[in-house]
Amino acid sequence: MPSPPPLPSPTPSPPPEPEREPTPIPWQILAALENERLLNNPSMMRYIAYGGMYEHLPYENVDWDLEGSSVCRVEGARCYGHDFEEPDKLWWHLRTSYHRVHNARQRPFQLTPPPPKCCRQIRQEVQGQITQSDDTPMAEATNDEITPLSEIPDDQGSITLSSTDSASVSRQECSSSQVADDKYDDDSDGVKSIILSH
Repeated sequence: MPSPPPLPSPTPSPPPEPEREPTPIPWQILAALENERLLNNPSMMRYIAYGGMYEHLPYENVDWDLEGSSVCRVEGARCYGHDFEEPDKLWWHLRTSYHRVHNARQRPFQLTPPPPKCCRQIRQEVQGQITQSDDTPMAEATNDEITPLSEIPDDQGSITLSSTDSASVSRQECSSSQVADDKYDDDSDGVKSIILSH
C-alpha cells in the first residue's frame, strides 16, 4: 500500500501591522462641522442665544422650536407664543410674578422618604400579630360557663349586689356626677337649676 503524500508545510502568517494613530483633525475643521450642525438645528441656536433669559424658570418646559427672538416660549403659559417685539420687554415679562408662580406649580412633588428600618420592623411585627390573631379560632361560650353577675364574689369580701341593685347604684353615680358637673358650670341660671332638680 503506498504511503500518503506528505502534507504541505503551513505558510507563516504575516506579522500584524502596527496600528496607525488617527490623524488629528484640525480644530478649524471641527469648528466648521460644529457650526454647520448648529445651523442645521435652529432650536439649538435659539437655546444658545436666548437660554439665559429662562434660567430662573428651571421647572418650565421651554419650546425652542418656536420662531422669533422676543417670543414667550413657556409652554402652558397664557402668554405662550406672544411676541414682545424687544428682548428687554421679554426679559422683564419672564420675571413677573405670574411666571414665578407658574414655574413653582410645575415643580415636581417631593416624595415622602421611606420610614426608617426600625419602623418597618415594628410594622411587620404588628402585622404578624394581627395575622396570628385572625388565624386563632374563637371558642363559643356555653350557658354553663357564664356566671351570673350576682354570684361574682367581691375582692374585699363585702356584700355582693345583684344585677338590679348594681343598675340602681350606677344610675345614682351618674346623677351625682351630673350634679357635680353642673356645680362647676359657669352658667348658673335659675332655669338650669330648676330643670336639673326635676
